[in-house]
Amino acid sequence: QGEFNVTPLPYLGWDIVLLVIVGFVIHWGVTISTRTQLVLALVSFTVVGIFSLVVIVRSGGLHHVSSGFSPSGSSTGWRGVMFGVLYGVLLFTGFETAANLGEETERPERNIPKAVLTAVLAVSAFYVIGSFAQVAGFHFSLKGLGNAANAGPLFVLAGPSAGGGFGGVALRRVVELVVVLDMMAVLIGTAVAASRGIFALSRDERLPRVFSGVSRRGTPFGASNLTLSVYVIVIAGVQWSTWFALPKTPEYVSMFSWMSTYGGFAIVVIYLLISVGALKGLRDHPKLWAVVLAALVGIAVTAAAIYGSIYKVGAPTKWAPYSAIGVLVLGLLVGFFLKPAPSGHGDFSPLASSEQGPVKL
Repeated sequence: QGEFNVTPLPYLGWDIVLLVIVGFVIHWGVTISTRTQLVLALVSFTVVGIFSLVVIVRSGGLHHVSSGFSPSGSSTGWRGVMFGVLYGVLLFTGFETAANLGEETERPERNIPKAVLTAVLAVSAFYVIGSFAQVAGFHFSLKGLGNAANAGPLFVLAGPSAGGGFGGVALRRVVELVVVLDMMAVLIGTAVAASRGIFALSRDERLPRVFSGVSRRGTPFGASNLTLSVYVIVIAGVQWSTWFALPKTPEYVSMFSWMSTYGGFAIVVIYLLISVGALKGLRDHPKLWAVVLAALVGIAVTAAAIYGSIYKVGAPTKWAPYSAIGVLVLGLLVGFFLKPAPSGHGDFSPLASSEQGPVKL
């Protein structure tokens, strides 16, 4: 709007457009959603990765590598680093889904672990390069990063040199587009996972049976509608509520900050429980020392992230972890008091074949 003086739609209009797109994809079927995710992610991965390397080279960041990885760069020291771990864990969420393709993989016991490890290493390299590029692009200045927070540091760096960037208006528009596409891919993925998870719980009578309805295409209907209803509530919260407001921050950024803290905390707690459970569940593993080492590292990292998400965090963001704890407790109560369906009752045959197992891409 600032450069072209054009506002095709208000924020609410774009929210509705996105909601329609997501609704179409999750109702159409998991096959199209998976392919859509892969294409969108590949495009954004390529564009942002190349641009990040350009910024690192042109900014001279290679001469100050140690400055970019020093805890002293945080205004709150290690506490700030631990809070950042919360978002770091959130960024890595989903790498383990390679295991879902086990039925279609030759020698899955060997190739699936390799795929997961490769994904972790590749994504680690991408995030390190991307993060360092933004720090180097603002000449390792926290003030510079802070001033660009609302506009988006990556977008500022992709803009004209007059604004401190390394590109121009056209490049910034390209970067904005691929970031939006990447966010759409994530939203589609979470919508598919949530709707299918709700469907499975409903078929198991852990949730009301109304959410186990199936559309004519063989996709979860009631569960998908529930997922979209939650998105409508979030949109309404952004548009007409001040509960999540932050000083001098646009309402959508405030909501993103709160929701990402909520989601990151919830996932960190899950990973913590998995790490603790591994000590018992995998005690018969032939390489027990590796299991113990991995579990202890997981416990240490997730515990640090939990600490960083609570200690001296301002309102309203500080309430996000407690909200996640409330939902966790509610889920435990539901799981305890609602007995599972009888054996064999969870029939998934009404679903399309592509919805019942791994998808061939």
